[in-house]
Amino acid sequence: MASKESNERETLEALEIPPDLFYNLRLGTGGWPDAFHRLEEIKTCQRALKEVRTLVVSIYIYRGSEADLQTKLLEPSQPPEQLLTLFGDILESMTNLETLKWNVPKEDTRFFEESFKLRKLYLPSVEHLEPGPSSQYLVEMCPNLVELQNGGGLSWNRGYMPDNRNWGLMLVQAAATVPKLKRFAMEGGHDGWTPELIFEVVKSMPQLESLGLLGSLGPYPVYAMSMGDSGRLKDALDMLSGLANLSHLDLPPSAYLDLGFDGGPGCGNAYDGKEGQLYLREVIKEGAEATELGGNIIVATLPHLTSFTIGGESPCVDGGIGNLTWPWTGRMDEWLEAEVPIDDSTEY
Repeated sequence: MASKESNERETLEALEIPPDLFYNLRLGTGGWPDAFHRLEEIKTCQRALKEVRTLVVSIYIYRGSEADLQTKLLEPSQPPEQLLTLFGDILESMTNLETLKWNVPKEDTRFFEESFKLRKLYLPSVEHLEPGPSSQYLVEMCPNLVELQNGGGLSWNRGYMPDNRNWGLMLVQAAATVPKLKRFAMEGGHDGWTPELIFEVVKSMPQLESLGLLGSLGPYPVYAMSMGDSGRLKDALDMLSGLANLSHLDLPPSAYLDLGFDGGPGCGNAYDGKEGQLYLREVIKEGAEATELGGNIIVATLPHLTSFTIGGESPCVDGGIGNLTWPWTGRMDEWLEAEVPIDDSTEY
């Protein structure tokens, strides 16, 4: 009698299956039962286990009451033990897994932490990890990490755990256990990138070559009268000068660098009509000028960088890092017209 694996192989060979079909797998966005059933399916497919390169785990747990949904739809209070065991089995079987994106609710990820640590989960093939809030325990289980970035989406910036643990700080400190790490990127979180948090980055990851300080330097700005450059960016960069191997830096948009530009009105009808569009051009111009200011501060403070971005915008540095050319350099009016086209027939 043919083995199960043999029958599976014959069935797959009879089909025209793309060679990269199993390279990217996703679990979610349902709750515990859905995750368990998906894992059982994956376990029966040896090609999926051997060929997967990227695994995205995104589990959503409904935490309503019986008044919201019928009892049969309510989630268990915690993941069942068989799910935790199966998750560990599956991860250990994915011997070619390179990227793991782990988005399990911060209230529940501790169950996986306990289970994975008990079995001494070891994922040597993973080089890129994106853990959600309070899932920093995965870092030491991936000893060959090259890139580490926070996951969790918007939930990353939503405060702390009930016991006031700061998961951003915990992720930074966990990175000290992976000496091969070259790239680290993280949203500053609820309080932004405080001096204390930046200090921990330099202390925990002195070997970094690429760094992303995303989110905001300090608390997110409030639309108000400009107070000018606070010096916060210069102070942060001075601290980063301790990273001798750093060659690339990603920073948030200029509105979040405390340079005197707050981003302009973020809601309402401030940009309605032709007059509003003209105003939008002014706001964008102020943002571009603040970006230029930020770029000049970066060059003056970290001249050894070979590249950097501010809000995803990267200047041309063909003439060297000290000779920056932005998309609007020498053509601001033309650039603004392209960014915010205005129809002359538009009413004021």
